[in-house]
Amino acid sequence: MKEFPSPSLMVFEEKESFLSSFIKTLVYNLFVMGMIVGINHFRVRSLTLGYFPLYANTVMIALFAGTNSFSGGVSAYTLEGWLLFLQIGFLEFSAYIFACVATVNLAMFHAGRWRGEKFKKTRDFKQIKLSKHELLLLLVTFGLLTVAALNEWRHIS
Repeated sequence: MKEFPSPSLMVFEEKESFLSSFIKTLVYNLFVMGMIVGINHFRVRSLTLGYFPLYANTVMIALFAGTNSFSGGVSAYTLEGWLLFLQIGFLEFSAYIFACVATVNLAMFHAGRWRGEKFKKTRDFKQIKLSKHELLLLLVTFGLLTVAALNEWRHIS
């Protein structure tokens, strides 16, 4: 059976230094966080759309754990697998949740129904202000993603 290349091979195809790999992982995680923050600008009824990447991530984690499909030979059914998840995946997922919660009030576009209604702009970008607590939570998010990226490449190298 022919193996399909992993999408991550486009970024991590060559043997690179620890620092280079760490920075690429951190940039990827920040990209996902940026998607969540960006999508939080849209709201349908009372639901901001930034929750959907979290739902998708939950399903993906459940599928990987349920089918024991993690790469690297670590089983999801062992203590080692759970500890590895706590050091990397749990930190990343927690950071994504914190980013979503900190930016949930950023909604600039609103629709009253899921179908048949276009988004209406409710406020300008200049009107958006984050509180000190929300900024602190985003700083914690960045710290969690940094620690997760360090842990990931510490276990790989």
